[in-house]
Amino acid sequence: MADSKGRPIIRPREVEAERILKRREWLLGLAEDPDKEEKKEKKDKEKEKKDKEKEKKDKEKDIKKEKERRKSRSPERDRKSDRDRDDRKSSRKHRESSRERTKERKRSSSRDRKKRRSRERDDRSRRRRSHSRSRRRSRSSSSEDLGGYVPRQPHKELSRSARHAVSRSLEREAKPESPAAPPAPAVDAAALAAQQMAQAQAWILQQQAAQQAAAMGSKKQREVYVGNLAPGLVSSEMLKTLFDSAIRAAYPNAAPGLPPVVAINMAADSKYCFVEFRSEEMATAAIQLNKLDLCGQPLNIARPQGYIDPAFAPPLGGMAATGAAMSMGAGLLPGGGAAAATAAPDQVLVLDHMVGGQEELADEIELVEIKEDLAAECAKHGAVVGVRIPTAAGSPDRGKAFVYFEAKESAANAFRAINGRHFDGRVVIASYTSSAHYDNLSS
Repeated sequence: MADSKGRPIIRPREVEAERILKRREWLLGLAEDPDKEEKKEKKDKEKEKKDKEKEKKDKEKDIKKEKERRKSRSPERDRKSDRDRDDRKSSRKHRESSRERTKERKRSSSRDRKKRRSRERDDRSRRRRSHSRSRRRSRSSSSEDLGGYVPRQPHKELSRSARHAVSRSLEREAKPESPAAPPAPAVDAAALAAQQMAQAQAWILQQQAAQQAAAMGSKKQREVYVGNLAPGLVSSEMLKTLFDSAIRAAYPNAAPGLPPVVAINMAADSKYCFVEFRSEEMATAAIQLNKLDLCGQPLNIARPQGYIDPAFAPPLGGMAATGAAMSMGAGLLPGGGAAAATAAPDQVLVLDHMVGGQEELADEIELVEIKEDLAAECAKHGAVVGVRIPTAAGSPDRGKAFVYFEAKESAANAFRAINGRHFDGRVVIASYTSSAHYDNLSS
């Protein structure tokens, strides 16, 4: 006996004897064929092998048909499908980048709001601490140290000689023939003098605090807005160096050893910032650098929102001269552009940054619309005589808007409402000029 591969099958003797017995019975017709199961198994294996070969051939035929079908397709249709696939990829990338930009803008605005709230909380806490200190000074007891509080000295035991001197003085006071009662008017005069001294010291402290507050000004008064920055090119250190060098040239003896710039708050997109100076005069002088070219772009320098013009602010404790000192700072830097504008209110209001650029100046229809809008806005504050926007090339007033009011009060009201406002993405800077300057404007 051999297996399917022709190898002899070796069986134990008992198995072989039993197989021979079954085969004899099969030959005699008494039992079934003993090799029936092996034959059936062999037949099943052959059938399975044939099925696999048939399946393999069918698969090869399908692959061959697919290749022939692809070869028969037109190149134009292939290119179109490739373009559609590329368009889908680009649109998906565009949507993803748009979502990222939206998230970044939300994060940036959230950070700006947090910084602004933090600054406001710091300002409020500083004001509360300053007010609390001033109240404690005014309520403290009088002394020789300008109204400061002097704690009570602990009781000290008298020496032997001092106790003897006190006992003798008490014995002299006890004698009827030598009364030593102090006169009452002298005690009243001493108390009155001490009270007057305390009031004088409190007044001196209040005057010093008022002078210091008027000299330094609030943060808004000492800040300037700097816009139109080149993102990625202009940094905080570059701006600090620029303003420090310019203000030191204008104020060589102011705050020796200290830089004029206190802090620079840069926006998240690096397109604008707020520069804080040590005094309001320095901030006024820094506005002279408006339109200075930095990294290929002209700077937009103006007062921030919330700024109060000293010319219209009420005087504080005899410090009314502070507004005049700040208006004098306009001519400190060489080459300043505010020589034609006057610090005192006048009938003509000058508005810079109202016109965007050369295209708007060349478009007459756009200029007419700007004049009409400006006249309608200024008419809310008083009667307007006329509006002019010079467009002559080479004129120092080119691109500025001049609004002529009937009354100075109307011009002052419009100044307070318009100065520092945003118009078409630009910060408007307002100033005054004379009616003679308005009449001599060249269109």
